[in-house]
Amino acid sequence: MSGRWLKLTGKREEVIAQAVKIFSEKKGSSIDPEMLLLREQKSFLNFIRRGKTYLVSLQEDPSIKVDGHCQIRFTPENVLLKIFPPAGEGKPVKKEQIAEKLETKEIKEIDWEAIETALEEEYEDWFPIAVRKPELDRDATVEIQISNDGMACYVDYEPPLGGKGFNLPELEDKLKEAGVVYGIDKKALETLSGLTVSTSKFKVAEGKPVKDGKDGELKWHFSIRGEKVPGREREDGSIDYYDLDLIKNVKKGDELVTLVSPGSGTPGMKVTGEEISPKEGKEARLPAGKNVEPNEENTKLLAAIDGQVVYERGRVNVMPVHHVRGDVDLSTGHIKFVGGIVIEGNVTEGMEIEAEGDVEIRGNVSAATIKSGGNVILHKGFRGKNKGSVKAQGDFQAKFVENAIIEVRGNIDVSEAIMHSQVRAGGDIVVTGKGLIVGGSLWAGGSIEASTMGSHLATRTEVVVGVDPVLRQEQDKKVKKYKEIADNLEKVNKAVRILNEQKRKTELPKVRENQLKQLKETQKYLEKEENQLQKEIEGLKDKVMSMRDGQVRIRQLLYPGVRINIADTQHLVEDEQKRTKLVYEEGEVVYRVF
Repeated sequence: MSGRWLKLTGKREEVIAQAVKIFSEKKGSSIDPEMLLLREQKSFLNFIRRGKTYLVSLQEDPSIKVDGHCQIRFTPENVLLKIFPPAGEGKPVKKEQIAEKLETKEIKEIDWEAIETALEEEYEDWFPIAVRKPELDRDATVEIQISNDGMACYVDYEPPLGGKGFNLPELEDKLKEAGVVYGIDKKALETLSGLTVSTSKFKVAEGKPVKDGKDGELKWHFSIRGEKVPGREREDGSIDYYDLDLIKNVKKGDELVTLVSPGSGTPGMKVTGEEISPKEGKEARLPAGKNVEPNEENTKLLAAIDGQVVYERGRVNVMPVHHVRGDVDLSTGHIKFVGGIVIEGNVTEGMEIEAEGDVEIRGNVSAATIKSGGNVILHKGFRGKNKGSVKAQGDFQAKFVENAIIEVRGNIDVSEAIMHSQVRAGGDIVVTGKGLIVGGSLWAGGSIEASTMGSHLATRTEVVVGVDPVLRQEQDKKVKKYKEIADNLEKVNKAVRILNEQKRKTELPKVRENQLKQLKETQKYLEKEENQLQKEIEGLKDKVMSMRDGQVRIRQLLYPGVRINIADTQHLVEDEQKRTKLVYEEGEVVYRVF
């Protein structure tokens, strides 16, 4: 309500009925619909809404402009008239208006002289204007209409003309006779029984809409929209713009999609009491694609292999290989995948690639980090810039390697050059084609072969063959741990000796006795660990010593300054050598023709 105006929407008759009820409750007494002032609000929304919007107020309000009007009432003997004066700047009611209203009421033999006198003298009380003729009286009538779908009941109502109206129970009986038994609006009936004006399409009952069952749904356990995020938030609140997390990795058996059962719905009810059965929801189907399988109950879709889950053309697939059609850069972010990875473009500086399967890159790689549970195949070169690295459980292939760290469990095959890099292989290292090895250090569990090794500038180049890098690293770790245990044991032994000397001289306090007991237990534990590590180190040393089959093979030229180690024997190249191979014989490294 705005100010003294009431804003209501609906058909004119419905709005009048609502307003009569509201203003009657506000005033504490019933009001006549003639006392209402209605103003239609024009709006394009009226074409959308079911009805029009009106501003409604009482004409007795002095703050508004209200024209005068009249009301008619019947007594057993007479027909009475009451003239209501205008409010504010409203116009007084005219004789012609009164005549028109009396004609609609079918009132005869009217005392026009009395009416004219009342108009002139602005008489405001009820006064007789005609003798009531009972034969002209007319009772109120109702015509009940049920909508075609049975969901609503409307009433066309004509008020009485001197005759009998309807009370609430009578209206309820009328509805019952018409078969309306559900959703009856008693407040609407009360309003209707008090109306003194005609109304049509007045809703008095409404059914309960049926609610059909909800269709079955698919609950996705991964995002099917492929939203891009600016980066992953680190613990300190900063953003890692390289980590976009665009690949959804799954393991065999992971849940991908779950079926949500359809609903049965809720029955509806017509105003006639007839129940409306709901339609059951449709079953959803699992969108099975490649490398997926349903569970036993056929309610979930599971990954049949490790890989990347993707949603394409309405199907869920698990792909064993992740393909990148272009470059790996900030637009793709780091790539971490449980299968294999194939990259059609380049890998830019700072990017990280991690795969449990093979990694194949058809472009150049610049200062990136690559980890593979299988092989790493680079169709072009790898410029590490002293920070790029490759770690693989299988083999490594590339055109060239420069200023990089390469660690693989298998073989290394490079077609042009390895320059100033730290290279470790569990198998052989072979550089074909131009075949240059210069600078850095190379370790191979097998042999190392190149066309040229070192340079005329005597660039420091270290080569170790016949020693598995992993085995040597394990040996180094155990030796380091052995030294730490030996140092700790020496300290414990010293403390035990001191306490034992004190105990020989005098009785130790209880605290010292407990301390001596704990030290002896520690001493015993460290001695056991020391002996065990010593045996393990000797065993690894024997393995290293047995790996003497490694060779260094030079197809063209070996420059001075290159340091060569076979097993545990070192050799410094002092003179230029051509087409040679270095092997281990009788405790030393010797040259042989290659």
